[in-house]
Amino acid sequence: MGATFSIVLYGNDRRQVEKAADAAFDEVHRLDRLLSNYKQDSEWSEVNRTAGVRPVKVSAELFQLLSDCLKYSRQSDGAFDITVGPLMKVWGFYKGEGALPRSTDVTDALTRVGYRHVRLDAAARTIQFDRPGVELDPGGIGKGYAVDRMVEVLQRSGILIALVSAAGSSIYGLGAPPDESAGWRITIRAPDDPNTSAAELFLKNMSLSTSGSYERFFWADGRRYAHIMDPRTGYPAQGMASVSVMAPRTIDSEAWAKPFFINGRAWTSAHKPANFRVFVCEETARPEACAWVDDQDFSQLQPEEVAAGFPGGEGPVWSREGFLIFSDYSRDRLYKYVPGKPPEVYREDSHGANGNAMDRQGRLYSCEYKARRVTRTDRNGRIEILAEKFEGKRFNAPNDIVVRRDGHVYFTDPLFTPLDQRELDFFGVYHVTPRGRIEAIARMQTRPNGITLSPDGRILYVANTDERTVHAYDLNRNGQAANERIVIADLPGGPDGIRTDAHGNLYVAARGVVVYSPAGRLLGRIALPGNVRNLAFGDADLRTLYMVGNSIYRVRVSIPGSVQY
Repeated sequence: MGATFSIVLYGNDRRQVEKAADAAFDEVHRLDRLLSNYKQDSEWSEVNRTAGVRPVKVSAELFQLLSDCLKYSRQSDGAFDITVGPLMKVWGFYKGEGALPRSTDVTDALTRVGYRHVRLDAAARTIQFDRPGVELDPGGIGKGYAVDRMVEVLQRSGILIALVSAAGSSIYGLGAPPDESAGWRITIRAPDDPNTSAAELFLKNMSLSTSGSYERFFWADGRRYAHIMDPRTGYPAQGMASVSVMAPRTIDSEAWAKPFFINGRAWTSAHKPANFRVFVCEETARPEACAWVDDQDFSQLQPEEVAAGFPGGEGPVWSREGFLIFSDYSRDRLYKYVPGKPPEVYREDSHGANGNAMDRQGRLYSCEYKARRVTRTDRNGRIEILAEKFEGKRFNAPNDIVVRRDGHVYFTDPLFTPLDQRELDFFGVYHVTPRGRIEAIARMQTRPNGITLSPDGRILYVANTDERTVHAYDLNRNGQAANERIVIADLPGGPDGIRTDAHGNLYVAARGVVVYSPAGRLLGRIALPGNVRNLAFGDADLRTLYMVGNSIYRVRVSIPGSVQY
């Protein structure tokens, strides 16, 4: 099939694991002998040689696969078509990098392209072409089918956790690795830079397939031609740079990646199955070029008020133990909210606790603006001071905080209330290493406020209230920041709290809640009857967005939140 297959798997019995891997690789070798159009003795090649002359009886497995291919063709308005073989050859993509053909050659090839030229006889289990020269190409289906079969072999062998990949373009994540309960962390590359991430996601009993014009292409007459053919026109599809599809089966995600690429974003939005997710990158320099298709219509959400009467409501954070912690700095308290019950006091005399965060050990971090410090509370209730001075000077009023999964802490230090004796001449964004060393990421004259991390922990986002912007910083493995930039500007109001979901979208408390893609494209607004200051994803599936101000609101969303604990 012209692809390299790889497996990562976990198990307690090394011998069992190795035996399962061998069996899975044996299966892909078997399928290569069945489906390869490069091997002359494969069953697929036999169909291509003979079906234009007479009916060819095929195995039950191949007959079912070809039946599925014709179904994809009908459902995609002909954009998926396994008879694209003659076009791949005339454009030089069969065994090469491509070359510009004569228009007459394209016209001639088109006479032999079209799924309606394929005749299947279920009773006889035969396949026949209605004219000579028709040629099937497994390139849009073979890898996905093989990955699914390999996963089935692993499951029959008792394997519960594995990642199976075909050339990196068709992937299935079985279960979740031991260090990441959300699933297998996968990055979708930016089309124009293999070292840049366009999106991140987790695969847990789910597949991902990507088709990109960057895989194979050539330039001619100042124009780029890629290998993804529109079988209806005879020419490479234009307008898309890449399409990635998440689906329960890899055969489906691979098969649908091509039609979504060829037919474009609008068609994809109207036709994608409900249980699919599709990420598209268009061939344009616009910031919204890369985005998930129709994640959610935020304007239709109807938040529910679950509690009221907190004039200083702030800093919500969800505990994995099943409750929400939030602050009321005006009453100098921390509260605990268990869904379905009234909030109860979690801690008195919180020293003006504002923003809160959790780490992977279940410890609570709080920005105490009255005490001008950051504290950490362990699971036994013991409180320790994490940071209270920088370069020998007391902080202004620590405001919001986030903890990366490897223990690096980030917090903002603006000033929104009068202070008798201010010692620092700037407003800061700080980094505290796991060893306790404190460094300033940014020294500002405008006030930073909410703070959060991208799902992979590689980007730090900081809301700036005075500028009405969101800044971003790249973080390395040591937690150090670089490449400061503005990713969102002209917010509808001075932003306060900020959070990200599992797809990297940003939720900003600014006159309601506004939602942006990682590239800064406005995705929508969540209207609220009252003002909110901060927010957090919660409930067991992290699909409830809690929004805290004078009241607590919640709303269910389609994409789970991203948390680092």
